[in-house]
Amino acid sequence: MAQVPSDLPAFRLANLFSTGAVLQRDRPVTVWGWAKAGTSVTVELAGGAVKLAARASANPDGRWQVTLPARPAGGPYMLKASSGEDTVQAGDILFGDVWICSGQSNMQWSTSLTKNAPAEVASANHPRIRLFNVPNVAVPTSLLDVNTKWQVCSPQTVGAFSAVGYFFGRELNRTQQVPIGLIANAWGGMPAESFADRDSLWADPASRPILERFDLAAKNDAEKIAAYQALSSHAATLPVDTGNEGEPKGWAKPTVDETGWTFANLPGAWDAPNAPDEGMDGVAWYRRTQTIPAEWVGKDLTLSLGPIDDNDWTYVNGTLVGSTGIDVVGAWAVPREYTIPGRLLASTSLTIAVRVFDSSGGGGFSGTPGAMSLRPKTSGDSISLAGPWRMKWERRVKSPTAVGGEQPWGPFNPSAPMQLYHGMVRPLAPFGVKGAIWYQGESNAGRAEQYRTLLPAMISSWRKTFGQGDFPFLVVSLANFMERNSDPVESDWAELRDAQWFTAKTVPNSALAMTIDIGEAGDIHPRNKQEVGRRLAVAARRIVYKDVTGGLSPAFLDAKVVGAKMLVRFAEGKGLKTSDGQAPVGFAIAGADRKFVWAQARIVGSTVEVWNSHVLKPVAVRYGWSANPAVNVVNGEDLPMIPFRSDAWPMVTAGRR
Repeated sequence: MAQVPSDLPAFRLANLFSTGAVLQRDRPVTVWGWAKAGTSVTVELAGGAVKLAARASANPDGRWQVTLPARPAGGPYMLKASSGEDTVQAGDILFGDVWICSGQSNMQWSTSLTKNAPAEVASANHPRIRLFNVPNVAVPTSLLDVNTKWQVCSPQTVGAFSAVGYFFGRELNRTQQVPIGLIANAWGGMPAESFADRDSLWADPASRPILERFDLAAKNDAEKIAAYQALSSHAATLPVDTGNEGEPKGWAKPTVDETGWTFANLPGAWDAPNAPDEGMDGVAWYRRTQTIPAEWVGKDLTLSLGPIDDNDWTYVNGTLVGSTGIDVVGAWAVPREYTIPGRLLASTSLTIAVRVFDSSGGGGFSGTPGAMSLRPKTSGDSISLAGPWRMKWERRVKSPTAVGGEQPWGPFNPSAPMQLYHGMVRPLAPFGVKGAIWYQGESNAGRAEQYRTLLPAMISSWRKTFGQGDFPFLVVSLANFMERNSDPVESDWAELRDAQWFTAKTVPNSALAMTIDIGEAGDIHPRNKQEVGRRLAVAARRIVYKDVTGGLSPAFLDAKVVGAKMLVRFAEGKGLKTSDGQAPVGFAIAGADRKFVWAQARIVGSTVEVWNSHVLKPVAVRYGWSANPAVNVVNGEDLPMIPFRSDAWPMVTAGRR
C-alpha cells in the first residue's frame, strides 16, 4: 500500500509537474495529482496558440490522473489543474527528452566535485536543461510522491546535481537541440536489488535468495528494526541548514575567547572509537592560530586540509575562503584545497577556523597528516597543519548507530531489496521518459554471476513500472580501480564488467559506455565525469537518436585458433588502433592448462592477432581482465575496447543487438 504524506495540501499536482518541468515530447502526457475523493478535476496545458484540456475524477484514495495529447519539443507552457474550489498551476513547462540518472555514488557524485569543477559550475547556464534531484529515501512500501521540485540548470543549481547526469544532458542538449530533463535518483553504496521491485526479483532464481533472506529478517528482527527506526527519528532535528550559529558568536575571528574549547589532534574523526565524542553527529568548529614566515605576508597562500567528513565552511582571519556547502554529495571524500588571498595576511599570524557538519557516520578530518599544509601558491615550501587544534561543538546529537548499533538489514535499510524502488523509483511512474542511464556495480562486485540476471531483472522492473515499453537503458561500466597486477589474474571487478556487458548485449535497447581507461587506481570515485557523460551521450546518439555521429565500443564477437595464434573478431571494430600509437597491450592467452600469460598482439583491420611463443596451442584469450588493467585498444571513434574473455560464454557469431 502506498504511503500518503500527512502534511500535503488536499488539492495538488505531483511534484514532477512543478514549475520548470520538462515533459517527454512526442508521446501522450500523463498528469496526476490529488484531491478530495470524487472531486472533478480539469487539467489544461496552454502556450501560444496551443490549449489542451482533459478531465478526471479523484478516486477513493484521492488520486486523479489525466492524459493530454503528445506535443513536439518546445515551450514554454502553463499547466493548470482546477476543481470547483481550488486551482494549482506550474509555469515555464518545456517539452523535450527526459532521462533518469540512477545508480550509486559515481552517479550521485556532484558536479562541484569533478575535474575543473569551478569552471564547469560557473559556465552551467543552460536554461533548456532542467534538474530534478530525488531525495534519498528507503521505505518498504511505495511513496506517492517525492519531496523535491524542478530546477533550471544554472551555476546556482548544478553544483549539487549528478555530474554524470549533467554532462550527459549537456551533450544531448547540444547535439539534439531539444530541452533535456534530468531526474537523478542515485544513492551511494547501494546494490542493484535495492532499486528493483519484488515481483522482478522473485521471478529471477538467482536473486530469489535475497528476498528470502529479507523476508526472514522482516519477520525475526521486527522489534529491532522498529527500535532502530524510532532512534533514527532524530535526523529531522539535525542542523541540515538551520543557519551558522558559530559565526555570529565570532568563532571564525582571531580575537575569540577560546576558554572552554577542547583540544583535538588533527587529522582525526570526532567519533573515532573511544574518542570523547564517539557516536555524535552535528556541527563542530576547529581553530588553529599559525605563524607564517615574514616573506609570506601579503601573498596568496594555498590551504590544504585533506578530506573533511562531510561538509565544511573554512575561514581565515574571520573571512570565508572556501566551502563545500551543505548540498554537495560525496564531499566527505574530497581533499579540501582553498586559496587564501594575500589581502587577508597583514602579519605573520593567521587564524584558521573550520566549521564541519556531519549527519551520520564519521565526522571530522579524515585525511593523512601530510594532506594538511599551508604554502605559498608560487613556492614549494610548506608548513604542516597536522597536530593540535581547538574544537567546540555548535550543535550535536547522539547518532542512532551509537545508541542502537548498526541499522538492521531488512525493511527501511537502503541496501535491502526494494527499499529504494519504493522510495525513489515507483513514485516517479508513470512520468514520461526517454530512457535511463545507470552507473552502479561496485556494491555488487563479488556477485557477478548473480548480476548477469539481477541487472536485467531490475531493468525489466523499471520498464514494467513506467509502462512505456522497452525504453533505452544505458549502462556505465566499472572504471579501472585499485593497484595494477603484474601478472594475469582472476578478478571480481572484471567479472562484474563482464556481467554489465552481458546485460548490454542481451537486453533489448540497451548499451554499455566503457570507462576502463578513465578511472583512478587510488580512488573509486574518478573525477573525470565529463568523459563518462560524453560516452553515454555518444551511445545514446547511436541507439536512441539513430545519429551517425554516435558510436559504441569495440566488442568481442568470437575467437578462433590459427596455428599458434588466436584471431579475435570484434563488432564496432572499424578503425581499430591503439590510443598511444604503441603495440596493443592488455591481452593474455592460455593453453589447455588454462594458465594465462601476457601475450603479444597485432591489429589487422577489425581483428586482432594474439600469441605468446611459449603457448603453442592456445585455447582461450582475454583482454583487460583485471580491476585496473593496462589497455590501449580503441576503435576509429576513440572508444575503448570492452574487456572480454573468450572462455566466459559460448562464441558469438553475430553482431550485437
